[in-house]
Amino acid sequence: MQLPTHCHDCGAYLMGGATEHKPGCSVQQMIDYATTGRVQNPVCDFCSDPKPAYSLGCATFDTPELNTKSVDAWLACPHCYELVQGKKWDELAVRGAELTSSGRMLAGYLGKADAIMEIKNLHQGFRDHATGEVKAL
Repeated sequence: MQLPTHCHDCGAYLMGGATEHKPGCSVQQMIDYATTGRVQNPVCDFCSDPKPAYSLGCATFDTPELNTKSVDAWLACPHCYELVQGKKWDELAVRGAELTSSGRMLAGYLGKADAIMEIKNLHQGFRDHATGEVKAL
């Protein structure tokens, strides 16, 4: 088995012991959470904005779209928070497909329309498991 030379999410070069992922990289966030129990550089879970302003309560659930689990609350920047509050799910999915590295990666593999559909499915999981708790950060 050949090891990857670049991160599938942020494109960071991984050979020679380098582990510097780019800010907002979901792979680095998973590593942070697994090793420290928290994410070091949190970003908006909907669009990857580096300045989330709200924590939206959510129970842990499986995310087959990403082959992992969504753990606890989702963070939202002010723009995405307004979209969630306004139930503008289509606009939120398009924003995610265009602005997140995983959305762009999905679009590269599946095409933009299918990537948006996958993100809508992920957001449906959030809606199904949301607790209604909102905290300003």
